[in-house]
Amino acid sequence: MTRALVVCRTTGFAFDVELLRQMQRDGAQIVEVPVAWSHAGASSFRPWQDGIASFGAVRQIQRSPRGWSS
Repeated sequence: MTRALVVCRTTGFAFDVELLRQMQRDGAQIVEVPVAWSHAGASSFRPWQDGIASFGAVRQIQRSPRGWSS
Protein backbone atom coordinates (compact mmCIF):
# COMPACT_ATOMS: atom_id res chain seq x y z
CA MET A 1 0.00 0.00 0.00
CA THR A 2 2.91 2.35 0.62
CA ARG A 3 3.81 2.68 -3.08
CA ALA A 4 0.17 3.37 -3.90
CA LEU A 5 0.14 6.25 -1.41
CA VAL A 6 3.38 7.68 -2.80
CA VAL A 7 2.14 7.82 -6.40
CA CYS A 8 -1.29 9.29 -5.60
CA ARG A 9 -1.61 12.93 -6.64
CA THR A 10 -5.31 13.57 -6.20
CA THR A 11 -6.53 15.55 -3.21
CA GLY A 12 -10.03 16.16 -1.95
CA PHE A 13 -12.99 13.83 -2.19
CA ALA A 14 -11.60 11.79 -5.12
CA PHE A 15 -8.45 10.72 -3.24
CA ASP A 16 -9.88 7.32 -2.32
CA VAL A 17 -10.74 6.57 -5.95
CA GLU A 18 -7.14 7.04 -7.04
CA LEU A 19 -5.78 5.15 -4.02
CA LEU A 20 -8.00 2.14 -4.72
CA ARG A 21 -6.99 2.16 -8.39
CA GLN A 22 -3.29 2.37 -7.58
CA MET A 23 -3.60 -0.47 -5.08
CA GLN A 24 -5.43 -2.54 -7.70
CA ARG A 25 -2.67 -1.87 -10.24
CA ASP A 26 -0.13 -3.03 -7.63
CA GLY A 27 -1.94 -6.36 -7.36
CA ALA A 28 -3.95 -5.79 -4.20
CA GLN A 29 -7.30 -7.51 -4.00
CA ILE A 30 -10.12 -5.01 -3.42
CA VAL A 31 -13.09 -6.36 -1.49
CA GLU A 32 -16.36 -4.73 -0.49
CA VAL A 33 -17.21 -4.76 3.20
CA PRO A 34 -20.65 -3.74 4.44
CA VAL A 35 -20.77 -0.90 6.94
CA ALA A 36 -23.47 0.61 9.12
CA TRP A 37 -24.10 4.13 7.78
CA SER A 38 -25.72 7.03 9.56
CA HIS A 39 -26.10 10.46 8.01
CA ALA A 40 -24.32 13.32 9.77
CA GLY A 41 -25.83 16.70 8.99
CA ALA A 42 -22.50 18.46 9.50
CA SER A 43 -20.88 17.03 6.36
CA SER A 44 -18.48 19.32 4.52
CA PHE A 45 -19.40 17.78 1.13
CA ARG A 46 -21.23 20.21 -1.16
CA PRO A 47 -22.92 18.15 -3.88
CA TRP A 48 -22.65 20.64 -6.75
CA GLN A 49 -19.22 22.12 -6.12
CA ASP A 50 -17.49 19.05 -4.67
CA GLY A 51 -19.35 16.58 -6.88
CA ILE A 52 -18.30 18.35 -10.06
CA ALA A 53 -14.72 18.73 -8.80
CA SER A 54 -14.59 15.04 -7.83
CA PHE A 55 -15.93 14.00 -11.23
CA GLY A 56 -13.25 16.15 -12.89
CA ALA A 57 -10.54 14.58 -10.74
CA VAL A 58 -11.71 11.06 -11.66
CA ARG A 59 -11.67 12.01 -15.37
CA GLN A 60 -8.14 13.35 -14.93
CA ILE A 61 -7.04 10.10 -13.25
CA GLN A 62 -8.64 8.19 -16.10
CA ARG A 63 -6.65 10.15 -18.71
CA SER A 64 -3.37 9.96 -16.82
CA PRO A 65 -0.74 7.39 -17.91
CA ARG A 66 -0.06 6.61 -14.25
CA GLY A 67 -3.76 6.44 -13.42
CA TRP A 68 -6.39 4.09 -14.78
CA SER A 69 -4.64 2.48 -17.72
CA SER A 70 -3.90 -1.20 -17.26
